[in-house]
Amino acid sequence: MRRALEVLVFLVSLLAADYLFAATPLTQLGRASLMGPIEDEQELYEKVCEFRPDLVKVVKMMDPSLDASEAVRLTEVEIKNGRAIKTDCPKGTIIEVMGFRGKAGLQILRDRVWQGNKPMSGWIVCIRIGAREVKLFFPGDCGNISVVRMP
Repeated sequence: MRRALEVLVFLVSLLAADYLFAATPLTQLGRASLMGPIEDEQELYEKVCEFRPDLVKVVKMMDPSLDASEAVRLTEVEIKNGRAIKTDCPKGTIIEVMGFRGKAGLQILRDRVWQGNKPMSGWIVCIRIGAREVKLFFPGDCGNISVVRMP
């Protein structure tokens, strides 16, 4: 009986851990915009250049181990060379981290999963820093900067 109770407690703790550490749903974009709505690749490039200092700060907040200035510079180069890919991120896309401008200034969200009524439209830019590849996503509705994993 005691062993059965221990197994039951263990299983309940696993379920609780899964619930507590699951990604939080995100269903809406555009309220806390970093760069504002983006219509096309040219506007994305212009805004990345215009908001460069903010993007560097946000990338540092997102991942202090990255050379943030180099990451933003590489992003500019990739966009300028036509390698920003227009895409729709479907429901279930994992947003590992998203930088935005909130009431308290530049902020980040971590571990969200897109659960909106429609896909998130925007641009993916893949950059390589050393041996690491980072997939940046810029939602068209808000111009935030995110690191995403698609289902």
